[in-house]
Amino acid sequence: MTPGTVHQMVAKSDGDWKADVTMWMSPGAPPTKSTAACTNKMILGGRYQETKYTGTMMGMPFEGMGLLAYDNAKKVFIPPG
Repeated sequence: MTPGTVHQMVAKSDGDWKADVTMWMSPGAPPTKSTAACTNKMILGGRYQETKYTGTMMGMPFEGMGLLAYDNAKKVFIPPG
């Protein structure tokens, strides 16, 4: 499908971002805090947005990846499968 207005909206978040991350490992426990960075980039003709994360989690290096897709016909975001 041809990318539509929702794809254009999603593309506005392309670029490099910084994150402050707070996690609770169990109720009542003190939070663990860390920092991370992510890069968003539209791919495959502007149909999908790829996100790559780097940072630390519990003192260890962390890398992650996300993929965001929108179906114009059904008018829904599609979770990675």
